[in-house]
Amino acid sequence: MIRVLPENVVFAARPDERVVDAVRRAGYRLPYTCRRGGCGACLAWLEAGAVDYPSAVAEELLDTAHSGPGSTGRPCLPCQAVPRGDVTIRLGAGRRLVRIFGGGTGSAASGGTDGY
Repeated sequence: MIRVLPENVVFAARPDERVVDAVRRAGYRLPYTCRRGGCGACLAWLEAGAVDYPSAVAEELLDTAHSGPGSTGRPCLPCQAVPRGDVTIRLGAGRRLVRIFGGGTGSAASGGTDGY
């Protein structure tokens, strides 16, 4: 399961599915640009759990990023991150999930309000 904060939205990920793809399949969109792990537009904070990066990412983005207010997590690039079990990700300051449609085969459930 993937939990995205601050909205507290929870949904399932398929095996070997990148976080950004699971988010889109659940009917949401989060900020991203290149989808290669090189630009940092999707930078978020891994608050709990672990992820793998099956493709090379810009390590300097992960090494130089500082956690935002209210975050205790490690830098994470959701466009390339593949969860290893349950994860909690906090979007950066000013970034939010946007509900784009009703979702596909994923079962999204909000633990709070998603504001849309």
